[in-house]
Amino acid sequence: MSIGPVTRAANAYASNAPAVRQAPRPSFADALQEGDRTRDSFSQRLDAAVESVNASQVTADQLLAELGSAENVDIHGTMIAMEKAEISLRTMVSVRDKAIAAYEQVMNMAI
Repeated sequence: MSIGPVTRAANAYASNAPAVRQAPRPSFADALQEGDRTRDSFSQRLDAAVESVNASQVTADQLLAELGSAENVDIHGTMIAMEKAEISLRTMVSVRDKAIAAYEQVMNMAI
């Protein structure tokens, strides 16, 4: 493992440290309001992602039911919808696993 990136990061921090110390600090209320806006945005994006995955799963299930009842005999389209649903679900599970791992890392940090 190279220490070059760590050295560059330390040098960048050292060069910006005086500016950071002189910057005005926001009040606690301002920080809370900013956090609320960010949380709303994150929760909205997370909700939209879950809804998208759910919609792809529902579409795939509907197409599969139609194929089974001979209402829709488009095997190609049904298989594509099923694969899209599976890929989106795998991606969502992977993101969930990474978020949980990041949370566990933060919780295990020494204060």
